[in-house]
Amino acid sequence: MLLSGVDTHRNGLGNMDEWTAPNQTGKPGYEGYLNHRVTTLPQLLRDAGYHTYMAGKMAHGQTA
Repeated sequence: MLLSGVDTHRNGLGNMDEWTAPNQTGKPGYEGYLNHRVTTLPQLLRDAGYHTYMAGKMAHGQTA
């Protein structure tokens, strides 16, 4: 909800992928990825002329 501002079922992440039940697989709201039915905050900011960046310290052993 922090990224898209909408309910998790509306944005396609209605359940953690590993917890998706067989009757949920392939159904709207359970895609397992951020779908195209929502607009994210970074998209809104970009459209308004802002530039967005990801910054921070990665945990040891991880790459961006």
